[in-house]
Amino acid sequence: MKYAMTPIGLVDALEDKIKEIIKNFDLKFKAEGTNDGGTKVPQVSTHYLPDKKRDQETTPEPDYPHVIIRFIEEKHNTALVHIIAGTYEPDSTKGWRDPLNILTRIKQELIKEGTLASFSLVESSYTTELFEDQVVPQWVALSTVKFEIPHPSIEGRELY
Repeated sequence: MKYAMTPIGLVDALEDKIKEIIKNFDLKFKAEGTNDGGTKVPQVSTHYLPDKKRDQETTPEPDYPHVIIRFIEEKHNTALVHIIAGTYEPDSTKGWRDPLNILTRIKQELIKEGTLASFSLVESSYTTELFEDQVVPQWVALSTVKFEIPHPSIEGRELY
């Protein structure tokens, strides 16, 4: 797929790549309003989780597990992006592992390739944080990463 050389194109490329990276994850969830649960692949969304569609016949998709790709800022053709992983695990001795595992796998794949479409990963910018305060049984971790966004030029001269 071809992506625009813009922050939006970067987020779209990340969304597609991350879906591919985590497609084999099988993580716990709890159905809203019940004690029932199971396992599923984390949903991947951009900026925020999708709005809940509530009707009488269907149970809304659980929010956890998920990965959110969030554009933060662009400076000098470098885009800052947050990749947020959220998981569900009632066991407080194990819960921290799943979001960290998701973000580590994403990091390894992005670093291995170095580029994503026309965007170049700034490897030294990559950080991952597991927050000390968690709302058990939900667990959240955050990776911060920068990508260089290519910019157009006219006959070898930069436009800006």
